[in-house]
Amino acid sequence: MALYLQNIQGWAPWQMALVLLPAGLSAFVPCYLLMFGIGPEPDLWGVLLPASVLWGAGFALSISALMVAGTTGVADEEQGLAAGLLNSSLQVGGARGLAVLTAAIGPGTALAMLYPGVGVMLGFAVLTLLAQVIRGKG
Repeated sequence: MALYLQNIQGWAPWQMALVLLPAGLSAFVPCYLLMFGIGPEPDLWGVLLPASVLWGAGFALSISALMVAGTTGVADEEQGLAAGLLNSSLQVGGARGLAVLTAAIGPGTALAMLYPGVGVMLGFAVLTLLAQVIRGKG
């Protein structure tokens, strides 16, 4: 889709990124909603496999759009620096998100202790999607 929009339709990279990023982020929302269906016995076909497919699709669509958006408009000689800063921010943001997620999950091994963590991930996905939609309208 990225090549179609940029090379054939002549869209700017940032325009293509705005189209792909919400699609990727939207995939995370049903993924985490499905995870609320986890139970004491693994449900491969009803929960685990569909959630994994949605998570993978969301990640694949959003990471490419983030990379394009993060390096669009940067001079050729600064592309390496921009990509490095983007990757560093993804790592730092991921570490901070993991800290919040870990704090939300209770200690122990009871299944119910995982649900607040799933709620946190769902909240992250919804907030990020809303921020992107607002950014696209602004």
